[in-house]
Amino acid sequence: MRLGCRLTGRVLLVLGAAVFGTAWSQTAPVQWVRPGYYKELKPERWNDRVARMLKVDAANPPAPQGVMFVGSATIAGWDLKHYFPQYRTTNRGIGGSLISEATFFADQLIVPFKPSTIVFYSGDNDTAYGMTPEMVAEDFGKFVAKIHGALPDTRMVVLSIRPSIARLEVWDVVAASNRKLAAVVANQGSWIRFTDLTGLLLTPEGKPARELLGPDLHHLNEAGFDLVSPVVNSAIERAEKRP
Repeated sequence: MRLGCRLTGRVLLVLGAAVFGTAWSQTAPVQWVRPGYYKELKPERWNDRVARMLKVDAANPPAPQGVMFVGSATIAGWDLKHYFPQYRTTNRGIGGSLISEATFFADQLIVPFKPSTIVFYSGDNDTAYGMTPEMVAEDFGKFVAKIHGALPDTRMVVLSIRPSIARLEVWDVVAASNRKLAAVVANQGSWIRFTDLTGLLLTPEGKPARELLGPDLHHLNEAGFDLVSPVVNSAIERAEKRP
């Protein structure tokens, strides 16, 4: 049984902190949208989490030239061994994190391992915490520059920010941010590609598909991961085909 997939109700809430790195509990409901909250956040809040990840690396070093998944809770909750068994994968997901925090920790968590391809998903916390599409794009541009400057041979697959019932009130900001992300990618070379998953996750009426989300109405459930993983698999396959 995969964490974050078949777990429901009380069990999912209890395990949230371990799986997604967030402070979920039944007595402290999650505030999915917190305008202005990004101003209070510092990347050092993840120092202990990063230290634990590096400790695991020391005992079981990630394979170099593998496929590294980087980003927030969608990445953290993805069962990589199940969905991408043909690749040597490393999970660098930190639930609740911002795009800028991926950049901040890149020298520790990404660059030393020289991944062949990075699959990047982040931005839904940024938009929910009050950042504008322009700010999201600026931070994403810094991440792209950091990675390409340090790892010029690494390819990148950038995933669109997901629709969410829990964060529906900022969907217009998310949609605008996705357009900005796609524009940043379009200005780069063939080493980076934008993969838009939005259409897969919406109903015919253009609403977030409830059947693809967990009990929290935000994170993907097993059906959601089942749906998007083949598309991401195809994007990785294209990225791994070097000229």
